[in-house]
Order: sequence, then C-alpha cells, then structure tokens
Amino acid sequence: MLLRPRVLSAGRERLRPAEMRPGRPQPEGVVVVETAREFKVLVGVAVAPHRRGCHPRARGGRGRTRPRRPTRGSRFGGVRVAALYDVEGNLPALDAVLAEVADLRPDVVVFGGDLYCGAQPVEVIDRARAVPNARFVLGNVDRLDDVNVAYQVAQLRSDQRDFVAGFPERLVLGDVLYSHGSPRSVDEAVTMLTSDDALREMVDGIEQRVIVIGHTHTQFDRRVDGYRIVNAGSVGAAWEKTAGAYWAFVSGDDVELRRTSYDVDAAIAALRADDPNREIREAWIRGPHDPHAIAQRLEAASGR
Repeated sequence: MLLRPRVLSAGRERLRPAEMRPGRPQPEGVVVVETAREFKVLVGVAVAPHRRGCHPRARGGRGRTRPRRPTRGSRFGGVRVAALYDVEGNLPALDAVLAEVADLRPDVVVFGGDLYCGAQPVEVIDRARAVPNARFVLGNVDRLDDVNVAYQVAQLRSDQRDFVAGFPERLVLGDVLYSHGSPRSVDEAVTMLTSDDALREMVDGIEQRVIVIGHTHTQFDRRVDGYRIVNAGSVGAAWEKTAGAYWAFVSGDDVELRRTSYDVDAAIAALRADDPNREIREAWIRGPHDPHAIAQRLEAASGR
C-alpha cells in the first residue's frame, strides 16, 4: 500500500542480504526455515518419525512409490505455498481466495504484508489468524504507528495489536525469500519497469534465487542475473486492468500467478463513511487501472 512516500531514517539498520541464510544466526525480523520437516514442525503439521529402512521399497516389498525428489535447486522441494499479499482489510476478497486455496491444500499460506489496512481490519486479522498453517510478513502499513492506518489501528483489540507487532520483515522458506517491498526494505517499491541495474542492487548478496514480493499491487515476473523476482499482486486492492483478487502459488522454485473473482460491490459496501481514505480505497478496489502508467508514476516517485 502506497499512500505517501516513506524515507528510511539514516539511523535505521538494514539487513545485509548475506545474513539471510539457513544455518546462520539470524538478525531480528527474519525467519528462516531450511527444510520441509523443519517447516512442518514450525506450523504444527504432524511429522512421522523417520526410521532407517522403514520404506516398503527398502525392504524389497510392495508399498507406496518412492517420494518425488525435491524441485531441483530447492531444499524446500515439494512444499506448496499460497502467497497472499496486500489484503488491505478486504474480507470478501480474502474469503474468496481462501476458498480457492483450500482446494489446493498448500503446506503454508504466507500473508505478505499490508494485511488489515482497509474496511474490515478486525475481521480480516481474525480470519487470517484462523488459518492453521499461516505465516506473516510485515508490510509498510502494518506498522501500528503509521499515520495512514491510525483509523484502523484504533479499531483493533489489544491482542490483535500485539499479534501484528510481531510480524517479521522477511521470511525464508527453503530457497524462496518472501518480503513485502524489496529485500532491502518493506518501503522500497519494485515495479514492472524497475531497471535491471536497480534490481541487481536490490538483490545483491541474496542467496535465495526466487524472491516473492508485493507492495505495488501489480503482478509481474522479472528475471535478472539468475534471480526471479515475482510480485504476487494484491488480494484486496489490485492495480490491474480487471478487478479481482490477485495472488501467487509457489511450489518449490516454481511460481504461478493467479486471479480469483470476488464480490467487489460487497467489498465497497463494507467501507465506512467515516474512513478518511474511503474514496481512494473504493477506486483501488473497483478499478480498472493501468498497471504500466502506475509503474511509471512509482518509478518517478522513487527517483529512478
């Protein structure tokens, strides 16, 4: 969500990308999960104990076929991730996407930031927290002290505020890095028009070759120097030519961009008359938008 430009203060420490590696002590604000088994333990999925020779084929008998090998180059292999970014407090959009996600049965649902800043912040946080295999990443307007979301923060319960305050800035699942903005900052915008040179600076030193982001509300799939930078789009306020809830499905190092239809009129009806940003939120939800023109404006605002 980009309501106003934000400049990182000179004294704010940025995470050096080389530190975001499994097996190393991690700076505050980064969660790293190296293996599928480690992840399933983390989110509470039952994991059967492994015993040498217990596989039917290992004993020469009949039984289940041998599991598929992990996707090449990905320690996380077959773990499937639904990446839901920029929900923006849009409950009808979130419900529609989660219904589709349930049919896909992912191992984890990543909420990639800017979760509650819209019409129904309380309901959206409760709905997201109820997803048993959910993980959360901090967005630029998930910060409780951001003036752009003071209206929403005032509605949150104390337990919800504590919950949001604990969001990490980045999440690493195997060889995929999830962040809201660029890997350098939740505030840094990346667009379909960001130059290759600028992208190289943003990903310099990053070990993960696939990076899933959001923040600019438009899906794209970029490649530079062996890196794949994918914007999952926005579930609740997509800046696309066609209205809908946009998100991504990640399997190993493969990423599929998806769109889900939902009741746009219901989402707009949920906006309250006293919301200071009601008009702009309605325009974001209803569309249509020109993604290329929006990217040009964001690049200009970023001084690139």
